[in-house]
Amino acid sequence: MTSAAYDISGSSSFEIEFYFYSWSMENGEDFWVRYYDGSQWLTLATYARGTSFENNNFYVATITITSAQVNFASNAKFRFQCDASGNSDHIYIDAVTVTLDSGSALIEPGQTIAQVGEQSEIDFENTELSDPDDEEMTLYPNPASQILNINYNGDIQEVQVMSMQGILVYKQKVGSDFRSIDISKLPSGLYIAMVKSNGEWMPKKFVKQ
Repeated sequence: MTSAAYDISGSSSFEIEFYFYSWSMENGEDFWVRYYDGSQWLTLATYARGTSFENNNFYVATITITSAQVNFASNAKFRFQCDASGNSDHIYIDAVTVTLDSGSALIEPGQTIAQVGEQSEIDFENTELSDPDDEEMTLYPNPASQILNINYNGDIQEVQVMSMQGILVYKQKVGSDFRSIDISKLPSGLYIAMVKSNGEWMPKKFVKQ
């Protein structure tokens, strides 16, 4: 995931804040936050499973960089890059905020990372997760404001919805004819719907307007 180019040449420091969630990452597999300084890509931070985070949890991370550390370019770019071993290893990135400071760089450089919310009730380590890119399941309309419909031909045993802060906001064990979720009372934002069918969970992201 790479941003557009931004002119940050007049700034003295910047801070990147983002939320992330992982599943199926093996121990030691990591992802990078990178920065283009006008001539090359630099790695600002590395986050590894087993050291920085564990699967099936939500985290918030910040990175603070000053102009003394890297060149603040007129065509700067930011990138999140996953260094996993297969397509079934997933890192979900959300709510990325880049804040520039044009003052005298009083912000100290460094990194922070913290777990947020509660762990899902789903036992991901011992439960089959289907690759969402390979499933014939869609959510519509997306974004949605009142009712979120599930377009899927198979039987559905259970549906859970989690916020990007890791909070379980909806849970229902259902019958085979269940195909819609009332999301009218949820706050606006990005969510992950977990749909269980034939013993496997299928994750899909949606936006509540």
